[in-house]
Parts: sequence; C-alpha cells; structure tokens
Amino acid sequence: MRRTTSPASASRSPAMQRVRRGLVLIAVLITVTLLTLMAYGYNDVSLAEYKAAMRANRTVQLRALAESGVHYAAAYLADNYGKADVNLLDDSDTFHAQVVPSTMQVGQQARFYIISPLDVDEPPTNFGTPYRPGLSDEGAKLNLNVLSAIGTKTATQVLGKLPNMTPEVIAPILDWIDPNDKERDGGAEAQTYNGMTPSYRAKNGPLASIDELLLVKNVTADLLFGMDRNFNGIQDAGEVGEGDFSRGLAAYLTVHSRESNLGPDGFTPRVNLADTSLDNVYNGLLVAVEPELATYISLYLAKGPSTPTGTGAPQTVDVTGATVDTTATPKVKLKSVFEMVGTYVQAKAAGGGGGKGGKATAATYYQCPIKDVASAKKYLPNLLNYTSMSGDSVLWGRVNVNTAPPAVLATLPGITPELATLIGSKRVESTDDPIYQTAAWLFTETGGAITPKIMKTLEPLITTRSQVYRFQVVAQFDPVTLPNGMVERGPFVRLEAVIDANPTVNGPRPRILYLRDLTELGRGFEDLAPQ
Repeated sequence: MRRTTSPASASRSPAMQRVRRGLVLIAVLITVTLLTLMAYGYNDVSLAEYKAAMRANRTVQLRALAESGVHYAAAYLADNYGKADVNLLDDSDTFHAQVVPSTMQVGQQARFYIISPLDVDEPPTNFGTPYRPGLSDEGAKLNLNVLSAIGTKTATQVLGKLPNMTPEVIAPILDWIDPNDKERDGGAEAQTYNGMTPSYRAKNGPLASIDELLLVKNVTADLLFGMDRNFNGIQDAGEVGEGDFSRGLAAYLTVHSRESNLGPDGFTPRVNLADTSLDNVYNGLLVAVEPELATYISLYLAKGPSTPTGTGAPQTVDVTGATVDTTATPKVKLKSVFEMVGTYVQAKAAGGGGGKGGKATAATYYQCPIKDVASAKKYLPNLLNYTSMSGDSVLWGRVNVNTAPPAVLATLPGITPELATLIGSKRVESTDDPIYQTAAWLFTETGGAITPKIMKTLEPLITTRSQVYRFQVVAQFDPVTLPNGMVERGPFVRLEAVIDANPTVNGPRPRILYLRDLTELGRGFEDLAPQ
C-alpha cells in the first residue's frame, strides 16, 4: 500500500522547524530581558525606598538633634544667665557646630548650629557671614503688648516711627490689642472682622506671637515680613522687591520681652519707691543705696521738692544730718528717679546746721546728692539696680538700650534719630563698668545730649537687662564630597525658639516660650560647616 504525504506533514520541513526554534529563542530572550528590566526596576524601587527610609530615619534623628540644641541653649542660659563675662549674642565656641555623638560612618558626624540673623543695621560677623553664632535679644525690640498701657497718643507716636508704618495700620493694631470693643478712627473691632470670610473676633488682648498680626486689618505679609519669607535675615534668590531688601516690621517687634523686678543678684526684690509706706521705702533704701541718698529720697517723697528762694545761691545743709519721719504719708509719687536730679527739699536740720539754735531757716535746703554727671556716676548704678517704681514681680516690654538697633531706639519718646545714633556710638562691648549695667550711662556718657528731662520720660520704658532670647537651630550631618566633586549636604531640620532665661521667675529652669519648625522654609543658612 502506498504511503502519501499530508499537507501538514509537508509544512514541517527542516527549514520551517529551524524557524520555529528561532522564534522560541527570541521569545526566551525577550522574556529574560523583560525579567531583567523588571529586576532592575524592582532594584531601583527598592533602592529608592531604602534611601527614603534612610532619609526619613536621618530626619527623625535630626529632629531630635535640633530639639537637643534648644535644650542645650536653655541649659547654657541656666548656668550663665546674668554673668557679665558671658557673651550670649555672639560666641562661636559655645554655639557653632556643636558635635553630637554619632554611630554613623566617617564624614557623617551630626552637629547642630545655634544661629541668629543679624540685626537690621548690623555688619557681617567675624565669620564674614550674615548671621551670628548665638542668641538674639528680644529686649532689643519693641513689645506690642505694652502699648495699651502707655496711652493711645504715645503708642501711636511710637509705632509711627517704625519703617513703613502708617496710620491705616496703627489704628487697627491698637484696636486689636486694647481690652475694649470701642473702634477708634481708622481702626477695626468686632464689626469689621465679623464681616470677613471666614469671620472671626478681634483679640482685644495681648498677642501670643507676632504672626498673629496677619489677622489684623491692613497688615499684610509683605508689610510684616518684607521680602524675608524664610526668616533667615538674608536676601535669597527669589526674595526681590522694590528698593532695598526689607525684613518687614517683624524685625523690630516682639511680644515676649520681660524681666524680673529683682536686684542684680537675681533674688533680692527691688525697693518699691511707689510704696505707700514710707517706713518700707526708707528702711529698704538704707540697705540698697548710700545713707545720704536714702535720706534725701525719703524726704523728697514725704515733703516734695522745693524751689530755692531769695538772692544768691541757696543755703544748703548736709542731708546726712536730717531725720526722716517714717510715719508720714508720701506726698510725692515718683515716676522716675531722674525727677530728683538737681532738686532741693526744704526741711529742718536735726541738731544744728543752717540756723539759730541748730534749726534750719526758711531759706535752708537739702540738695539732692545727684546733682551732676560726676555724682550721677557715683549714685545712679546702685539706685537703678536696687529700686523700682513698681511692686510687680515682672516688668514687661522695656527696651534694652545696650542692644536695641537705632530704628527701635528712635521710637522711644524724646529720642530723635540723631540721639539714637549717638546712643549706638557710645555703647561698649563689655558691661563690667557698673555705669553700663543700668541705663544711667545714657545720662552720664552722652555729653549732656540726653538730659534728666528726657531720662524722666525714658526710664519706665528702658532697661539694660536681657532675659528673653530668640534663636534658630539648624541640625544636619557634615557635608560629604562625592567622587565627582559635588558636595552632598543631606537632610536638615531647622527650628526657631524663644526662651525666658530667668529661673527665679520660671522656677528651677529657663522656660521655652515659643517653638516652631521652619524646615519647610529651607535650610536658610547654606554655608553651615565646621570651621
């Protein structure tokens, strides 16, 4: 029987079979290629996830590191607050590139940097950088929360001296912080804010932070922060505007400045010269100041000043020979010790001195021991250090004349821009000299430009003590130079904090008043590295 070949069999020729084997090989190669690509893709994803996890882990570490920088500053303040030989404002040994023990590989040492932007009129530091390794003094700024206490007229004049401040902004700010709902001309109260979307009420109380001003009518981010949108005090790329670089009103304002009403030892209450008990005042002064000054102040409070009459120089007797009736009710309520400079009190001299029978005549006076610059240098440091016009435990918002920039000094009543510049030129780096430990130096060291009359207005508003400090902490790992020469800086965390340093007010340790995370605004200080 004859075998026939079917068409299907004929199609399986050797050539065709070789083609099919080639197609299988191609399919295998494609499969292998796809699997390889998938493996590479999975490897890339895994590597990216690993890097993300490592970066997240590092960020968590850096967050803890930055917070440790805040507590490091608080601990340093606890140990060194009030020491005249400690520089809290610019000290690279204490605040720059502080090492934190790390188990990371070489080149990845963790550090934190405690930094403050320069004041608005401050030149670059010794590092040649536009920032300082150290803290900034909140007392160098104008405290908005004390404006309600100084009267509308004075508060308006003070705010009106700040750069770019206008009446359309001043009135709403004063309405926001005053305790009532009465709307002043050009101001804004509940009715204004209730009509906004969304609606809200006026604060009618002290501000919790400067940022709160953004809720106030006519206060914009441009006005408040100027071009400095990342809060580093430096003009960065993209921070442009008309005219010179501006840091806005926030560079001049605070809500945190305060100080304890204690003597320089930080524990002894000051003598309250406004006390209604003359016995308390006199006996307190005998401990705090020189006996002759204690006597004169007590006589001044009890009897008030007298104007010498008659021809020629007034006949005076030694005030140390006077007695004080401590049962008397004070006739004068002092607002400033500078009211007494160069004054006289008409009184009897005990036991002789000035008249028949050892009694003072009508034309006999006791002269204030503080009568000129020389005597002011002798008496004022103790007087201003150990006395106060208030019995409150805390004094709020006084401007530190040793640190405030001229633009802030010029807002104070009686201080012109020229006097503000003069004050800046007469400052000293060290406050070892007792005269610079109080505001007395404004009177004694400015060549008569700042008179007792000006000091009388200034004294309740100024200080030379700093208690509250603001600073930023940047935590990062040391930069690494890659084989291609590029520098890898890695992740970072940036915080801003405000600390009240006086433990006698806050208890056993300084208090963190304010803390916020600035990381989303960028590193801010790109050249940070160990020196």
